[in-house]
Amino acid sequence: MRKTTIAAFAVALAGVAAGCGNAEDTAEDTAPGASQEAEGGDAEGSGEHGDAGELITRMNEAMRAEGTVTLLVEGQAAGASISGEGALEYQENGAVDSATTMEVPDSPSPVQSVQVDQIMYLNLGQEFEPGKSWLRIDPNEEATGAGALFQMLGQQAAASGNPMAALQEAGDALSIVDSAEEEVNGQQATRYTISLDVARAGELVQDEMQAQTMQMLAQQGVDTIEQQIWLNEADLPVQLLVDQALPGAEEQATTTVITYSGWGEPVDIAAPPEEETVSANDLEVPSSAPTG
Repeated sequence: MRKTTIAAFAVALAGVAAGCGNAEDTAEDTAPGASQEAEGGDAEGSGEHGDAGELITRMNEAMRAEGTVTLLVEGQAAGASISGEGALEYQENGAVDSATTMEVPDSPSPVQSVQVDQIMYLNLGQEFEPGKSWLRIDPNEEATGAGALFQMLGQQAAASGNPMAALQEAGDALSIVDSAEEEVNGQQATRYTISLDVARAGELVQDEMQAQTMQMLAQQGVDTIEQQIWLNEADLPVQLLVDQALPGAEEQATTTVITYSGWGEPVDIAAPPEEETVSANDLEVPSSAPTG
């Protein structure tokens, strides 16, 4: 398997995950008054720009009610461009199905990914076996060999690239530091700048990989992460912007912009035919691949 396979997988997952909030979170997870003191606000976080926990709860409820959305992804990661498109569908059990196509560095063809019933399928533009171009990564299977490697990379990419999940579990690590009425993509929307206290979030989030990512960022000198979310009058996301850089490593900065459209409109998400898939457990681990 090419070395670029691993990089393409991680980059694609990070881009896609940035658009995939966990629809299973409830109002109890992000209860009003749970966020940290906002700039110019009180200790409960209900400052002049509103309460962050209440905002995230309203947004989650609106997303679940609509059920589907189409998204565009654009960004820069360590100087390389990332772009793609996809669709999400929120299921009644809280899971999120997705289908995406991403242009990623060092990949000769677009990377396609599909997630249905929490099983990920990845197409890197090559056949892993004759007639089998889709890699199947099933979290319910005991991972061995390359399967363990791909599961690990998927978890790391999702944790680092999913700012929505971090917001949903962050509780009093969140505050709204600015807001303004703006027009974005031809729509009137409210822009909220949300600040995440990285060290506090590392203590609060339940997902182990998310927590480890926050703790690592804190150790590297990252105090806060700011994200800008534009919501329309129905509390649905119109756009999400995340800028992140490590102190002293500005060349490794990442910028991700997610544009949302077509809320509630039909989307086409389906797992590939079983005969065209191969389990990640059946692949060999590249000798140069990371192991942890």
